[in-house]
Amino acid sequence: MKRFLYILLLLCAPAAAQQPPPAHFTIGKEVWTITVAPFKDPMIDGETWSDQHLIQLRPGMSLHQEQITLVHELLHAAINSSDAEFICERKFAEHDWIYRVQDRLTDLLHDNPELVHFLLERKL
Repeated sequence: MKRFLYILLLLCAPAAAQQPPPAHFTIGKEVWTITVAPFKDPMIDGETWSDQHLIQLRPGMSLHQEQITLVHELLHAAINSSDAEFICERKFAEHDWIYRVQDRLTDLLHDNPELVHFLLERKL
């Protein structure tokens, strides 16, 4: 009977709340902020303001969509950080772009373990 009640309690317990992304991360010496707030346009999932070192994510996304959106915005941040060569205006092959970004993205992930933890989180 105790086992049955325990299982029933587990089944009826509310699911664990999705953890938000970390509030801050660094790229080189720059401290960036991640905020979750609605946009005027509900079709926008994320936005990066490089001049403000700010990434905004739309609330209410699934964990998977939030992770994908955050990685997309992190790439914008990595490319456009103040100590990065601004490369968005140039056209080049995919691998040229990857070679230019890979070190910066690797450093970003290495220097921000809380961010990596969030990106690796799995919804139960």
